[in-house]
Amino acid sequence: MAATWKILTAKRTTSTGGKSDVITSVSWSCMDTETVGGVDHWGSHFGTTQLGALDTDNFKAFASITEANIITWVKAVLDATTIKDYGETPEGDSVKELDWIVDSIAAQITASKATPVTKTGLPF
Repeated sequence: MAATWKILTAKRTTSTGGKSDVITSVSWSCMDTETVGGVDHWGSHFGTTQLGALDTDNFKAFASITEANIITWVKAVLDATTIKDYGETPEGDSVKELDWIVDSIAAQITASKATPVTKTGLPF
């Protein structure tokens, strides 16, 4: 299944560069699930991304912004950001943050499938 991105909230500046209600940072979640034998295995990642400098040439009025617009902006920033992943080597490997997030979610799902399933609850 493909990961599902959701925008949780957006912080905006009321006025900057001659524009109003400019989104400056976004809090988001990314989740994925896989059902195996009737059991849902899921992975998730939550974050906040700074969108960077105002692009007056491509500015979109706040009232016309969709969740899909913001997801595209967040993914573009994450795809352009390189981080160190220390999972495989002590010195770390440089990876795109977007790839790391997607791989991390897939690893959570894989680990969930390998772990015996536990349940909570009471018999009454």
